[in-house]
Amino acid sequence: IARGDVPLEHWFTLSRPYGAVGHQRVLLSWTGTMFEYLMPLLFQHSYPHSLLDKAADNAVAIQITYGRTHGVPWGISESAFADLDLEKTYQYKAFGVPGLSLKRGMEEQPVVAPYASLLALNQAPGAVVRNLKRLNGLGLLGDYGYVEAMDFSRQPQRDLSGQTLKHGVIIEAYMAHHQGMAFLALTNFLHDNPFPRRFHSDPRVRAFEALLQERIPALPPIHLISIRQSGPKLLTVDLAAPSRTTITTPNTAMPRTLLLSNGRYGLMITNSGGGYSQWGSRQLTRWRSDSTCDTQGTFCYIHEVDTDHLWSSTYHPVGGNVNDYSVDFALDRAVFRRTDNSISSETEIIVSPEDDVEIRRITLVNHSSQVRRLNLTSFVELAMAPHNADLQHPAFNKLFIETEAVPDHEALLAWRRSRGEKDLPLYVAHSLTLQENENANLEGKGWQFETDRARFIGRGRTLVQPMGAMQDLGGSQGFVLDPILSLRKSIRLAPGGRVQVRLLLAAGASREQVLLLIEKYGDTHHTERAMNFAWHSAQQQLRMLRIQPDDARRFQQLASHLLFPNSL
Repeated sequence: IARGDVPLEHWFTLSRPYGAVGHQRVLLSWTGTMFEYLMPLLFQHSYPHSLLDKAADNAVAIQITYGRTHGVPWGISESAFADLDLEKTYQYKAFGVPGLSLKRGMEEQPVVAPYASLLALNQAPGAVVRNLKRLNGLGLLGDYGYVEAMDFSRQPQRDLSGQTLKHGVIIEAYMAHHQGMAFLALTNFLHDNPFPRRFHSDPRVRAFEALLQERIPALPPIHLISIRQSGPKLLTVDLAAPSRTTITTPNTAMPRTLLLSNGRYGLMITNSGGGYSQWGSRQLTRWRSDSTCDTQGTFCYIHEVDTDHLWSSTYHPVGGNVNDYSVDFALDRAVFRRTDNSISSETEIIVSPEDDVEIRRITLVNHSSQVRRLNLTSFVELAMAPHNADLQHPAFNKLFIETEAVPDHEALLAWRRSRGEKDLPLYVAHSLTLQENENANLEGKGWQFETDRARFIGRGRTLVQPMGAMQDLGGSQGFVLDPILSLRKSIRLAPGGRVQVRLLLAAGASREQVLLLIEKYGDTHHTERAMNFAWHSAQQQLRMLRIQPDDARRFQQLASHLLFPNSL
C-alpha cells in the first residue's frame, strides 16, 4: 500500500477472524505460528492499545501457556522437524498453536524453535530469558548459536532406571533466515528498535502509519466455523514413529525376531539374544534355524571375578534364571535389559545406516555398595559364507578363514581366502572398546584375545560356561580349525558407577576398509551419531514405503514364522 502497488481499500477488506482461548478473544492467524504475529515487528512499530499490538501480546501469552500445559519450552513456529528426505535433509513446515490457527487440521505437534522465542523479546523479555536458559539446558545451544529446533512429538528416551533422558529430538541444523531474525530481534531490544525507526523514517511508510494503529474492536465476532475437523488422510510424519514391541521373557514358544538392515549389512536378532549377521548374500556369523536352542549369534559374557558368577548381556548363551528381563524391539534397534546380582545391563543393538557395521552398546550400572570387578568377553562364531554352503559343509568351510590380531587397533581381523576367480573378497573386523569415566577403569593384564573356538570353550565344556569367559584368553591367531573372534576387557566398577562398552562388528571388501570402520566407530561421537541416525532412517523408510508402524510390526512378526518354521 505504501509503495502504491495496491489501493488503500485492500487493508479494510481483509478478514479479521477471532477465536476464543479461555476467557479472551484472540485474532487468529493462518497457522498460529510465532512468525506470523511477530516477524513484522522486526521492521514495524507496534503501537500500544492497537489491534496488532494486542494480537502480538495475546499470541505470546498463549504460546507460553501452551508450552506450560504440555510440559515443554514455548516458541512454536515454522521450522525444520525430525524427518529426513532421501538426501538426509531435514524437512520443514509451519507448526503452530491450534488455538491461534485458522487453518484446518493443525494437530498438536510441539516442535519448539529458539528463534521463535527470541522474536518475543520486546513483548516478554523475562520469559524469553528463562525459556532460553531452559533450551540451553536441553542441549540446544551449539557452536553457532541456538540450533534450529527440538521436536517433542517423538518418543522420549529413558535410562536403565526408567528416568527420562531426552524428551525429544534435537534438529542439529542452522537456518540463516531464522538466525537473522533472532539477531534482528536482539538488536531491536538492545538498541531501542533501530530497524523500525529506520523503516518508519521513509516518507511513504509514515504516510500510512495510521493503518498499523487500527483500534481494537469492542466485541469482535467469534469465528464459529469448525477449524479442527479433518477427514481421513494419508500417512504423515506424525504417524511414522517406530512402533515398539516389548517382550518380558526369553522363553517364548517360538523365537520372536527383529530384522535390521541398511540395504547391505543385515542383522537378525531374537528375544533371547540369538541370531546372525549378514553382508550381502554371505552370513558373517554361523546360525541354524533351531527354535528349541537358538544359541548361535554374537554374545558378550560378563564374569564377576570375586564371586565367580557368569552371565551374559542377553539371555543366551548362558541362560538360567533371569530377573527383570525385558526386550524392546523397535524398527531401528533392539534393546535388552536385565539385572544380575545388583548389576543392571542395557544392550542396544543397531546397524549403522551409513556404514556396514553393527554396533552393540552395553551399559552397566552397579547398584550395590561394593566395588565390582568384571571381565567382559565377546564371542563371535564365524561362517563368512552363504548360509546353504555353511550348512552343507561346515568343517570344509572353516578351512578357508584366516584370523589376525591387530594390536594398533586392539581389534581382531578375519578374512576368507579365495577359492576361485569368482569369489569376492570378504573381511570382518571386531573390537571391544570401553568408555572410561571416574566410576569405572580398566584393570587386568591388558589386551586379551582368542580366535580358536576349541581353546575358548575348553574340554568337556559348552558355550553355557566356556573356559575362555572365566580364565585368561589364549591369544591364538592365524590358521585355526574352528575360527571365532573373542576379546576381553576387565573393569572395576565403583558403587553407583556406570560404564558403557561398545562391541563392533564390521564387514568390507578390504582390510583397510574394515579397520577404518573400527577406528571410526571406536569414537563415542560417531557411535552416538549412528544411534540417533538409525532412528531417523527408520522414520524415512516408513514414509518412503507408505506403511503404518503397526504394519511394519506385523511384517516383523511374519519374519519370525519364515525363519523358524512351525505348525502355524
